[in-house]
Amino acid sequence: MISAGYTSDAIALIREQWNRMLEKGATTFWETFPGKVGSGDHGGDHWSRSLCHGWSAAPAYFLSTQVLDVAPLEPGYRRVRIAPQRCDLQWASGAVPTPHGLITVEWHIDPSGELIITYDAPTACEVEIIKPGVA
Repeated sequence: MISAGYTSDAIALIREQWNRMLEKGATTFWETFPGKVGSGDHGGDHWSRSLCHGWSAAPAYFLSTQVLDVAPLEPGYRRVRIAPQRCDLQWASGAVPTPHGLITVEWHIDPSGELIITYDAPTACEVEIIKPGVA
């Protein structure tokens, strides 16, 4: 969806479907989007076939690589680029694991409309910040 230019639709889908998991009390990513699965052999109704499944973890990857946009510029994350993408959001925060430790990033839009970025990175990582629209 992102490479086809449907970033806003991807964010809407995450909000709609993954939020439904949270509304049902999920603490893990489910195999399928929430919807009653028949009682069958499992005895009782379930909201998904599997309540802990890697297939639904795509938003974690998307949010790290597209919204926070933390990417290695050299193998092993010696040099790192942080180039947040707004994606119609007002703020985002998260952490990306590297061999040197976590890189945490937080950004928000201040009242004047400026993108404010804060981050913390291990000392072994050289960080380059690129704001949207800046080459």
